[in-house]
Amino acid sequence: PSNDKMVESLISEHPVFPSWLTKRNDFQAYYSELKGVDGIPDSCIIEGILKTSPEHRKDGDVAIVRKWLKTNKVLRHLRAGRLMEVCRSMRLLSCPPEVCIVKEGEKGDAFYIILDGHCNVCIKDVVISELSTGCSFGEKALENDAPRSASVLSTSACKLMVVYASDYKKIIMCAQGEI
Repeated sequence: PSNDKMVESLISEHPVFPSWLTKRNDFQAYYSELKGVDGIPDSCIIEGILKTSPEHRKDGDVAIVRKWLKTNKVLRHLRAGRLMEVCRSMRLLSCPPEVCIVKEGEKGDAFYIILDGHCNVCIKDVVISELSTGCSFGEKALENDAPRSASVLSTSACKLMVVYASDYKKIIMCAQGEI
């Protein structure tokens, strides 16, 4: 499909914008500028959604976050329903350059996805990898209480999508019928 069709589809799926607004050419032009690859919204749209508290997010907003994650192939192992719940529980973290986001050896309590920015992964103060938009780290914290195996430091200002281990565990327990 053309980019215009993808933008039109994305706008129509978003319940926040009233139809009288979405039909306006100036709105479509503006919204079109915010799309990223394959019509998926730019990070500023995701950032705006994540600024809303999880309990107040609309289903359409959560679906947009899910589309962004699928485009970046993050959390692709999760079933659709569980992925939607994870998207609903995500929070936004803004981080200035040269900040240690997670520290090697400390207890892990969150999973991070880089929405915008760059980070270095270090083991014993040696850079072993560079991460950028769409990359994730800290996923072991979602499954167990193991200490961090590496440190992650921001090398630029970063916007991070965060899922706290406690939220993820609640989602898993609900899915298993334990709550």
